[in-house]
Amino acid sequence: MRAYLEQERARKAAVDVDGTQAERNALDGERLLGQTDGPAHERERTRTDFYDNFYDHMGRLDEALS
Repeated sequence: MRAYLEQERARKAAVDVDGTQAERNALDGERLLGQTDGPAHERERTRTDFYDNFYDHMGRLDEALS
């Protein structure tokens, strides 16, 4: 359960910065350096996965909390 909570914290942190100027700057900076595996890109992948699988994710979260 602890690993799951840590994963959820990381997911929430990634979603919290979605669309902020600082996050756009971080993504642009990594792109300029030719990096696609930096922290900003990892957060972007986390957000994309979260949004693409939102309802499945919410179902798993409900199960874990019940």
